Parts: sequence; C-alpha cells; structure tokens
Amino acid sequence: MITPGPRNLKCEYFFNPLGIDPTTPRLSWQLSDTRRGARQTAYEIAAASTLDILQSKPDLWHTRRITSSLCLDIPYSGKKLNSRKSVWWRVRTWDQDRQVSDWSEPACFEIGLLRT
Repeated sequence: MITPGPRNLKCEYFFNPLGIDPTTPRLSWQLSDTRRGARQTAYEIAAASTLDILQSKPDLWHTRRITSSLCLDIPYSGKKLNSRKSVWWRVRTWDQDRQVSDWSEPACFEIGLLRT
C-alpha cells in the first residue's frame, strides 16, 4: 500500500518563500499518513533548478534514502545557491513497515539578493 506523499512543505517555516537570506535553508514537512501509530523512519529529498528537471533528474540535490524520523529543520545540503536562485523540491518518506510514500507535491523557494 502506497501512502500519500508528505504535505505542508515549508522552507524556513514558510510556504514557497521568495527572497530568503540563508543559502542553506531549513526544510520541513508533515506526514499525510493517518493510520494509527504511523511514523516516519526515513526520507528522501530531491531538489532542482526547474520543475521539469525535478520530475526527471534533480540537478541541485538528491539525498537518496536517509534513515531518520526527523521532518523538521532539515538543512539544504545540495549545490551552492546564489542570489535569486530558485529551487524546486519534493520529499517522500518511509513508514515503520518500510513502505515508501508517494512523492509530495513540489514546493519552491528563492534566494534573495546576497551580499558578496
């Protein structure tokens, strides 16, 4: 059984923020699995320059499967981000039965103008 993908993806505690300062922003999400006792045991994040690239082969960051129950304040650890860089990202999770969820709906964020 495939569960729905995570929801409420946030970057720096905002939905799809524009002009953020951190170049290693914190990402978070909520599980969509409503089964009693459902919990996350692993996650996978993919990030890309465009929505099309995200759907095919992420060019900025792809964690593969990471064993962790954390879904809050996960630092972006992909390619270096510069001023005005847009990032599209999505996540999927594994539950206590080692079942993988669908991918979340894509979310995005944009880096603001940085001092050099």
